[in-house]
Amino acid sequence: MNSTNHDPSHFSEWPHNVGPFDHINPTPATTYNLVVLGGGTAGLVAAMGAAGLGARVALIEKKYLGGDCLNTGCVPSKALLSSAHVIGQLDRLFSKGILEGQCRIDASKAFDHMKSLRNQISHHDSVQRLQSAGVDVFFGHARFQNRRSLSVGDQALHFSKAIIATGTKPSPIVVDGMTSQDYHTNETIFSLKKIPESLMIVGSGAMACEMAQIFSQLGTKVKMLTRSPRVLSKEDPDLSMELQRMFQSQGIEVKCGVSLHRFYQKNEAKVLIYQQGQQTYDCSAQDILVAAGRIPNLEDLQLEKANIHSNPQGLLINSYLQTTNSHVYASGDVVGKQQYTHAADAMSRMILENAFFSIPFLKPQKKWDSQLVPHCTYTQPELAHVGESMDRANLSSRFVHEMSCQHTDRFVLEDQPEGRIKVLVDSRGRIKGVSLLSSHAGELISLGTLAIQKNMKLLEFSSLIFSYPTRSEIWKKISDQHRRKNLTPFLLRCLSRYFSWR
Repeated sequence: MNSTNHDPSHFSEWPHNVGPFDHINPTPATTYNLVVLGGGTAGLVAAMGAAGLGARVALIEKKYLGGDCLNTGCVPSKALLSSAHVIGQLDRLFSKGILEGQCRIDASKAFDHMKSLRNQISHHDSVQRLQSAGVDVFFGHARFQNRRSLSVGDQALHFSKAIIATGTKPSPIVVDGMTSQDYHTNETIFSLKKIPESLMIVGSGAMACEMAQIFSQLGTKVKMLTRSPRVLSKEDPDLSMELQRMFQSQGIEVKCGVSLHRFYQKNEAKVLIYQQGQQTYDCSAQDILVAAGRIPNLEDLQLEKANIHSNPQGLLINSYLQTTNSHVYASGDVVGKQQYTHAADAMSRMILENAFFSIPFLKPQKKWDSQLVPHCTYTQPELAHVGESMDRANLSSRFVHEMSCQHTDRFVLEDQPEGRIKVLVDSRGRIKGVSLLSSHAGELISLGTLAIQKNMKLLEFSSLIFSYPTRSEIWKKISDQHRRKNLTPFLLRCLSRYFSWR
């Protein structure tokens, strides 16, 4: 594997688009219709949306616009995943003898390509775009002064409504002998100057799994350590275990149910001592990535001055996304639940409607429904879910229908038959939850989201016409299977007599 130093000068447009370089904070307006704290997805959607409606808006960002998604999350990770998945497909062709020679991987070029793509996307979150939309952009640390005002440096901003969208940061890890300088988080891993020959990943959530597959495909020897019983432990157990077995077949070493005890460095290797069951082991690698949870960015906001309450998981909110100060809303990861870019986008859109278009002195109209928020881990295959979990099958007359991807021709034709779909329905056959392990599951899950929102029955997919061959046909296949199961012996006897009469 060839690794070279990156030249950051090639990608300097990205931080200058979204950072405070040469920026002078404007003179605040007398009062703002909306003040937004945080320039990630939640804050940007709220600020641009309100300004587009004609409101006077201010946005305050402490460091870089774009938040984790642009700078250290979705954008860089998905750009790298794109390269990694292509490498995986080429490996599969090589193993089948279709490709006669293995391709040479230049991991540093994959990182360069990622930075180039992030550079292009950064224009969407730039200071210039906000200012051209009429948003006053302030860089600095915001602190509440009372229920209707806050400060940035020595400037005071008064508001009618405010949104806290300050996001989260990596949870610190407490291991004897280890400091924050001994490991990477998502905030530093995408700035690597050299790809490690081996990488130890602490954690097994979405980011940990995605990064494990990225580095493994780029040629790094990857080991995962997690205290959870399996990877993606909040997902359907059958599907997450199936994905874990695929990881291990790809050469990713996964150790579950471990507790970390001590860290030390031996020559060029970083070593973690851990316990699994009654045994103690050591695990060494050239580098360590910690992806073991997130905590909200709420420090030093002086929330108490605005009568805003929080807990270690995030801000306390009602179903309308209001904090304990009814003039202040919360959106995005700082809420502490469903930390996804698309959830942040949807929250901010709902808040604008509640904050500015509800009847005065009455409760807002729109309630947040977490069951309608899909999510996906973008490994290969992808693991996606929306709605109720499959363990509800034992309650409230819920039933699970499942089908392997092998029954849908497009998966077979693309040599990606791994995985399956599981659909939870109620006693009337209405879809209440969907879990899906397959290639492009993140795209396919959208039909499940629509079905839950519209109270559709699984049988309704039988009457839809899908292009052949497409992956989405799996919805028609499982619907047909459901219809066949409804043909009870009694109904079959009745049909037999009917056709005999005909």
